[in-house]
Amino acid sequence: INWDGKINKGIFDFEIRKVINTGTERGYRPSNITIYPAITADFIHLSEKIEGAEIMSFDGKIVPAKYANENTLDVSFLQKGPYILKINLKGHHYLKKFIKTE
Repeated sequence: INWDGKINKGIFDFEIRKVINTGTERGYRPSNITIYPAITADFIHLSEKIEGAEIMSFDGKIVPAKYANENTLDVSFLQKGPYILKINLKGHHYLKKFIKTE
């Protein structure tokens, strides 16, 4: 591998490129919505009031979000591990990652 990311194999040359997912496919958009803390044992706070949310585990299971109030989700019932929060707002979907601890 050369420093420029190319692999030289005789007559075959390969180029390694990094693929960046912008989250804009199929109605998903980048957003200014923030969640905090990103590592939590009990609650996730949202920077905006949202219309709906689902929690997706990395094994593909979808769990309805439990609301503590209009800007806070209760995640205390989840098992320890990484999750993706799918946020619905103004007809668009936004994805945010978080980690549930014990």
